[in-house]
Amino acid sequence: MRAVIFGAGAVGLFTAAHWQQKGIEVMLVSRSQEQADAVQAGGITVRATGHTWKEYVRAADSERLTDIDFTDIDIMVNALKQTNLPEWFEQIKHIIPPNIKEDVPILFLQNGMGHIEEASKYGFFKAFPAIVTHGIMKHSHTEVEHTGKGALIMDDSLNKGLVTLLHNEPDYPVHQTGNVEDYQKKKLIVNAVVNPITALYGIRNGELIENEQLLAIGRSVFDEATPILKLKDDDWSFVLDVLRKTAKNESSMKVDIDHGRKTEVDAILGFIIREGEKIGLPVTVTQKLLYDIHQLEYQRGI
Repeated sequence: MRAVIFGAGAVGLFTAAHWQQKGIEVMLVSRSQEQADAVQAGGITVRATGHTWKEYVRAADSERLTDIDFTDIDIMVNALKQTNLPEWFEQIKHIIPPNIKEDVPILFLQNGMGHIEEASKYGFFKAFPAIVTHGIMKHSHTEVEHTGKGALIMDDSLNKGLVTLLHNEPDYPVHQTGNVEDYQKKKLIVNAVVNPITALYGIRNGELIENEQLLAIGRSVFDEATPILKLKDDDWSFVLDVLRKTAKNESSMKVDIDHGRKTEVDAILGFIIREGEKIGLPVTVTQKLLYDIHQLEYQRGI
């Protein structure tokens, strides 16, 4: 089985290493030549509790996409940030052959929602949302740390061969479901509660759950999103459980701010706001957080 993984952040590196280890022939596509060369030369190092291991994968940067042979690919994975998708769609539309986009499944692992509809506009007719629930931290171009065990959650109609290959992989299990959207919504509300507040106040996830005032803001976001996303009462317990399990982690939005990168706030909070507007529901706290993140980006020159 052959796979192309677009995006060499924490999730892309972690997925590439595990899939290659299980016998899937992986091509990892990074945004920079520097990272591609580093991965190609030194492999990917995965640190986990009690052990560290390395896996060698092929890698190329996004400027060398024309060098990739897409004709014999079994699955594609897009692990780029949501903010990079518009550029990626434009870049790739004339590179991947139309028959490949029509026939080969592609998993989209983004935090937000709505990108599957966009993918179909570019001819990706087997585009599926998927959720990675692992805790992963990227330490360098070639090194990630596995901070919390999770799974890859994907549609139950998708690629039985991949599931068969990975079914005995304890550190990267695959769970299939008939309703990925429910998992998307759960991940979305976790990101909506955690990411903006931790980014604004410069705190780790665990510090949020210890601060009653900040947690109350998060609860307000959850309450505003509940009728929009059709959340359940026990979904708040799920949010708190994620916070506890990832207490030592920094959210992706905090990391983006710290490194001067554009955040995914429009794909996360923006989605909730837009869906709320469609049904006439006010989301004042959510809108305030969106505004505050945009102001922070502006102040940092992002």
